[in-house]
Amino acid sequence: MLAIEQAGNRLVACGERGVVAFSDDGGTAWQQASVPVSVTLTALTFHSAQLGWAVGHSGAVLLTQDGGSTWRLQTDGSPAMKDNAALFDIHFRDERNGVAVGAFGLFMKTADGGTTWEQRSTKAGNPRGLHLYSVRRYGGTTYVAGEQGLLLRSLDDGETFDAVPSPYGGSFYCQAMESDGALLLGGLRGTVLRWNNDRFQTIQVPSVASILSLRPSSAEGGVVAVSQAGDLMVLPTAAASMTRVLASGLPLVGALEVSPRTFVGVGFLGASRLAAAESSYPPPARAKS
Repeated sequence: MLAIEQAGNRLVACGERGVVAFSDDGGTAWQQASVPVSVTLTALTFHSAQLGWAVGHSGAVLLTQDGGSTWRLQTDGSPAMKDNAALFDIHFRDERNGVAVGAFGLFMKTADGGTTWEQRSTKAGNPRGLHLYSVRRYGGTTYVAGEQGLLLRSLDDGETFDAVPSPYGGSFYCQAMESDGALLLGGLRGTVLRWNNDRFQTIQVPSVASILSLRPSSAEGGVVAVSQAGDLMVLPTAAASMTRVLASGLPLVGALEVSPRTFVGVGFLGASRLAAAESSYPPPARAKS
């Protein structure tokens, strides 16, 4: 499995060969969904417990309207795409307006729930057509992260982009926004950067493996990171260093916190429930006097 998301109380995961599976008991038992494609699926997003999308290779975009039980193909690329390039991430801000990103600088928009998609150029900030791995919209700003330290920002809903100069030359694979509005970026070799007030800060990370997932955590409103080596680490808001709370030993690509200190991790071995000890978490920050 390559991605996992929550649809109401249900967990939905996707991966290679078009496999989508869902769990209604917190990740203990899984059922395989009905999917009309066999290409690798790389990312999921849900607007509600019922409405969601998945993207993958060959420009595939899939829609579900029943919480991930069944899926139908909305688009499978077009001649305008470079070799029907793979899509790596998707994000919807409401039930109609969404964006997807992928290989060779591919950026697509929809304003009708994915029925039709239009390509937008990122050349202004990405003239070399670097791969785009992550897209999110926070408030009125869209951020796209990609190869070679690429961070793009759009203030007009993806119509135009500008590049944010980055001190890092490796790939960024994921992003998350902290509760104070700072942007976190995760990448190769255990790299996590915080961008706030137009300045970058390097976060100390107890892992040299690539950071493939950043998500909100129940721990002090912070963020949980997942490394390719199976490390789960937490970062309290505004903290300068991460704490490893679990070393699963599994080759993970993502994890979802289903209850405090309990996660469902996904990777090339499928999905696994993971529990971190309370004692492994950093102590709560003291209130300022």
